[in-house]
Amino acid sequence: MPPEEADQWFEYWVTERFAWYLSLGIPESQLRLRHHQADELSHYSAATADVEFLFPGAGTSWRASPTAPTST
Repeated sequence: MPPEEADQWFEYWVTERFAWYLSLGIPESQLRLRHHQADELSHYSAATADVEFLFPGAGTSWRASPTAPTST
């Protein structure tokens, strides 16, 4: 992929991934997209985003994966 197309492909795949979770029947109200800040990125990453899930009964605990730290 040409470097000048990287941003558009990144956004394409972020959108596709979010839509995939919705297609599984997960309510949009239980999902959020969180783009990482510059100081959170790996040294090799130009951009990173997590689709976070609000676990039912967990109050305001959002999780990007079972091992990710909780954010609010």
